Amino acid sequence: MRTFLKLALTAALATVALTATMGVASANRLSIDDQDFDIRWARLNFTGAGGSINVSCEVTLLGRFHSATITKTRGSLIGFIDHVSVNTPGCVGGQGIPLTEALPWHVRYDSFTGTLPRITTVRLALVGARFLITASGTTCTATTTETNPAFGTGAVSATGQITSLAASGSIPLSGPFLCSLASPGSFSGSGVVEDLAGNLLFVRLI
Repeated sequence: MRTFLKLALTAALATVALTATMGVASANRLSIDDQDFDIRWARLNFTGAGGSINVSCEVTLLGRFHSATITKTRGSLIGFIDHVSVNTPGCVGGQGIPLTEALPWHVRYDSFTGTLPRITTVRLALVGARFLITASGTTCTATTTETNPAFGTGAVSATGQITSLAASGSIPLSGPFLCSLASPGSFSGSGVVEDLAGNLLFVRLI
């Protein structure tokens, strides 16, 4: 009888462990609590030519995720940006002007960090974004591509809130000869991503 109880307990513990493992392994999707989003940077910086180009502007992006669930497949198209505004008069070090005829810009899933089931960051890629960057009398076009996207890395709290969004990426420049000397440039800056009511977005594994 005692042997039977030991075997039964061992089998039960193995079932629990297997179920937990399968639960983590099957968590191949992310859940977003709102498909519409508003990304704002009080200062989005573009730097090139070893720092000789250093333009900083207030930037707002509006967009939408295609679905409330996102499959964790690198490069998959998950949403778009359909509105962008830059406070051009408030730029420092030059000007940044969005080329809105290139809209919509594509949002693609890139990666996450953390130990499942707890994720700490989610990184998304922005493809097709185009800005005219003017500094020191020279105007260059910065274009994000599948090969050279801009990234937004969201810091995820223990409760699942995206508390900040860090911009990064190595972005090629085109235009006059000086642009090729300044290329590639890079984006940087910490912004916020919210729903259209001004609430932080939540992201969870499902």
